[in-house]
Amino acid sequence: MDRPLEIVWFERLCIGTLVLGAFNSWLSWDQLLLFGGSPEYVIMIQSFTAGMILGLTLLVSRMRSNIAKWVIIVLFVLGLPITVYTELRGDVPSVGIIGYAQMAIQCVAFMLLFSPASRRWFNKETSPS
Repeated sequence: MDRPLEIVWFERLCIGTLVLGAFNSWLSWDQLLLFGGSPEYVIMIQSFTAGMILGLTLLVSRMRSNIAKWVIIVLFVLGLPITVYTELRGDVPSVGIIGYAQMAIQCVAFMLLFSPASRRWFNKETSPS
């Protein structure tokens, strides 16, 4: 069974948020260095996080992994209050409009995972005739 359009868009949106995150990191590089220390450490943390999100996204969108689906959603939900809190305190590099756009796009991407077509695809059901 081919991937439904919702799953294709989930993958595209998640990868798009990774690109936005890289751009946001570039814009706030000096702040990241103040918070994280050495450039190597910042790059390592950023790379690990992006790699983990990309891996989970591909497990969901290519391998139909329900476990990866719930892991990525739980990580997102756990990260929401942390992101909002650090933005309100202002002691970590600013999330700003790009960060909020990432969160909104991720919400849309995760909602796509629960469409009827996506549910059938995860359950390996055939589409209705």
